[in-house]
Amino acid sequence: MDTLVLPQGWIDTMDGNHHNLTVFYAEYKCSGPGSNLAGRPAWIRRLSDKDAKEFTGVHFIYGETWLQGPSYI
Repeated sequence: MDTLVLPQGWIDTMDGNHHNLTVFYAEYKCSGPGSNLAGRPAWIRRLSDKDAKEFTGVHFIYGETWLQGPSYI
């Protein structure tokens, strides 16, 4: 991330008290000047490889139940 990303990073668009009730904010393998977590709110998380794996594929959205598999010829 470039320096365009401000140190506070994510902005809670509500009144500042709802971020932990409605949204999960995290960063994964960000690099560059804008990735420095100094100045970020305490509720921002940096994901490990293990943590990030939970958000890959279709299992985290229960996609097996509603996404169609590829068609075969």
